[in-house]
Amino acid sequence: MINGIKSFWESDSSKWLKIFSLVFVAASVTVAITNTLIQGNEEFKKSSITFVLFTAGVLLLSAFLSLISFFAKRSEKKKKPLLAKVALTVLAVGGILVGGVLLLLTLGVVESTNNFVTTLGVALPVFVTIGYGAIWITYNIQRESEQLEENRKTHRKNHTLNILLQSRLSETYQNRMKDAAKFYPSHNSFPNVLEMENGEKRTMYEMLVSYSGMFQEGSTFIDPKNKKISFEVSKELHDHARAIEGLNYLLNYFEFISIGIKNGDLDETVLEDSLHWILINLLDRTKNFITLTHTQSNSNKIWENAIKLGEKWQQNAAIKE
Repeated sequence: MINGIKSFWESDSSKWLKIFSLVFVAASVTVAITNTLIQGNEEFKKSSITFVLFTAGVLLLSAFLSLISFFAKRSEKKKKPLLAKVALTVLAVGGILVGGVLLLLTLGVVESTNNFVTTLGVALPVFVTIGYGAIWITYNIQRESEQLEENRKTHRKNHTLNILLQSRLSETYQNRMKDAAKFYPSHNSFPNVLEMENGEKRTMYEMLVSYSGMFQEGSTFIDPKNKKISFEVSKELHDHARAIEGLNYLLNYFEFISIGIKNGDLDETVLEDSLHWILINLLDRTKNFITLTHTQSNSNKIWENAIKLGEKWQQNAAIKE
């Protein structure tokens, strides 16, 4: 317990709690000393009551100002909400206690003042001890919670680095990137198929997007929904279908990444530092591909998380520039 109190007292982030604690300790000592002076000294009683009123008022104001400073600091950092709530509770009870003293003495309860101050001389130190203990316990709970959160962050960062490393070493990932780059390298975007005139080229793109896995070199592709539509699959058409599958794979990969970030499983800072230009460029050159896919599926939900993440990273990049 001594080590805990020492750690609490030496902490830079708890300086307003220190002021708060000192204020109530000072109030306790003041009441105890005043009570001792009053005992058996009727002549000193009236001046002592005035002294108690003045001192209690000053201490109550000091405690209130300490709370304002404390919450201003906590609101800025927003790191210890539980500690702030406990401190507020302790101060509220203390305020009621001291306020009660002021009220009773102001109303002129002179006959019972001696007994009241005697009781207060015992009650206030007990209250301060309990209040300080509550803050100390909460501080340690909060510190353990912060340590757990720090461990989670470390685990999340390590997990993120493993994901990045695995993608870089993944043969599938590398092959899919190469497939996509054959037709859609970083400087070449997917065409706006929806603005093409209805013709064989538009139909071919629509079939490639819908049935890319069915374009096998040397075979004849036949539209499953319309047998009249067919294509002889050359090597170029087969490679084009593979490029479409590569785009699908990369967009699905970033959808997985964005969902991991959204759910708190992956560290966004690490990923943004290493992947933001890759994602921004991918979304830029596949804009028409995404629009066509959304139109064909009649849904805008496909890759929506990756799209939102890319927009966010692009805004961040613009701010940094």
